[in-house]
Amino acid sequence: MKDKKIVHVLWRDSYGVSASWESLENLTSGEPLKKMTCESIGYMAFADDEHVVILPHYHAPFDGDGDGSGCGDMTIPRSSIIEIRELTDAS
Repeated sequence: MKDKKIVHVLWRDSYGVSASWESLENLTSGEPLKKMTCESIGYMAFADDEHVVILPHYHAPFDGDGDGSGCGDMTIPRSSIIEIRELTDAS
């Protein structure tokens, strides 16, 4: 993974899923909408025009062959991303 950047991603997630049915009056009352801003840090395992994949856990291959393994990958749509910042030794 030495060729992959370590990044900090600030992104907006969906919020909700009520535990019970809500009246439309309550849902449209004009109260400020709740917003959930998230932060993820990890290797930038993949990126294209629509998504990035962040990988926080990685281990090298045991026998020296292959690419190793990762765990905890998070796919984030670009439309949800507020900012991506590369982390360096000086960060």
